[in-house]
Amino acid sequence: MVGGAAGYIESGRNAKKLGKLEEQLAASGGGPLAEQQRLAASLGKSTQEMNKSKSGMTAAKGAMMVAGGALLIAAAASPAGPILIALGAILGGVAAIVKFYKKYKRKESFVDKALKVDEAAALPENKGIAKDKVRQALLEKNGFNSVGQCYSQLVTDLAGMLFESGVKGDDKESRQIIESIGLKVDKSKKTPGKDLIAKKLHT
Repeated sequence: MVGGAAGYIESGRNAKKLGKLEEQLAASGGGPLAEQQRLAASLGKSTQEMNKSKSGMTAAKGAMMVAGGALLIAAAASPAGPILIALGAILGGVAAIVKFYKKYKRKESFVDKALKVDEAAALPENKGIAKDKVRQALLEKNGFNSVGQCYSQLVTDLAGMLFESGVKGDDKESRQIIESIGLKVDKSKKTPGKDLIAKKLHT
């Protein structure tokens, strides 16, 4: 319960930092690095928001189970105790389902942002064409067969960019993104590595 509450607060704080950085990078009109950093901040923010929701569910589950246990101890015959414990278990399952669903949907949303699908769909030549067909055309144009394949490559590329510029290099924005997804940069050891950055970017 305590861990869930702490995670809720920390993830919420990180999401706000990343959201603010994303806005700053979007307004900066920078080059390719700034655009990649904006995408990384956007992905990190959505991950932190999902983790915040999961932590909130975890805290609620803990509270339900503690309350249910106390009632069972106080009155073994009380019907409310088992109900609260069962509800706590259900909330834990719901949290996992909600996170899975949000991760599934956000892959599509993130790929749309990276490939600028909405902008392409609004072009006169694409008038009347379904958005999913516009998306598929852009995926194939960039060498991908599916949203999942493109998303995985984006995560890998963004993690590599953050490592090169924020761990090996001294880019302030990249380092801020890394730290806001819950990692600590150690330049002497050149950590965290690309794989860990990629994992924390999307889970």
